[in-house]
Amino acid sequence: MTYKYRQTFVVGRKPDGKPIRKEIRSNNKKEFDAKVRYYRNLYAKGVQIVGKSLTVEQWAYLWLERYKKSAVGVSQLKNYETLIRLHICPVIGHMDVKDVKPFHIQEVLERSPSRSWC
Repeated sequence: MTYKYRQTFVVGRKPDGKPIRKEIRSNNKKEFDAKVRYYRNLYAKGVQIVGKSLTVEQWAYLWLERYKKSAVGVSQLKNYETLIRLHICPVIGHMDVKDVKPFHIQEVLERSPSRSWC
């Protein structure tokens, strides 16, 4: 299908640094302009717009970079990274965030040899 209005722009970065692109398409100019404004405003506010395939691992490292890097010290940041790498990613890191259920989180907690972080 050919769209009358089409625009692609970068809305964020993956953990490996590659850009995440969002394509807006529509045959209706008013609808197209509204969608473009909506996504640009989200990006301007710092909201990362991602596709359906955001994994727990990707989300965890985005969370670490965006929300914790400037809020905690170097030692705590290293602790968070270690917990993500050794305890979360091996169990549910491959899963899409939208598919994670409470029992998956419980599995991460039960498999952790040190429960001091829960």
